[in-house]
Amino acid sequence: MKNTSGPFSFAASALLALSIWSLASLVAPVPAQAQQGSGEVPIKIVGYWGGTTAEDPSVMGTITLADEHGKNQRSFGVTQVQSFDPPNAMMDVFQPSKLKPAIIVYGRASETSVLFGAKDKEKVTVLGIYWANRGNLIVSSVKPVAETN
Repeated sequence: MKNTSGPFSFAASALLALSIWSLASLVAPVPAQAQQGSGEVPIKIVGYWGGTTAEDPSVMGTITLADEHGKNQRSFGVTQVQSFDPPNAMMDVFQPSKLKPAIIVYGRASETSVLFGAKDKEKVTVLGIYWANRGNLIVSSVKPVAETN
């Protein structure tokens, strides 16, 4: 009977585990990495059109979003915000855009249409890159939030 518990089997097991981890990391969504000093912030925003802090205590603040043409401007009540680099969970991430009247939203039409097509009070989750220096949001994913009762 052959002994398979030697160094070769350990190396083979480690290589197999590394291969599986590499494949899993390709499938799992990972926040984008920001370039140092570029002003780009990978971000996740949850909220809904028309939300205000006066009406809903879960709204942290409001931001004005506009389509890439600047014609469709609407107030978006943010209930949750998370930036990934630097880590931040506050509305402070939007402060540099105070000089602009609205954050301009860019992205694939299939994603931006979900965002701008959402009804008032219909919560959505937006993933993308926020360019704080420019006041632009490049949307990579927009998904409706399932209501829990």
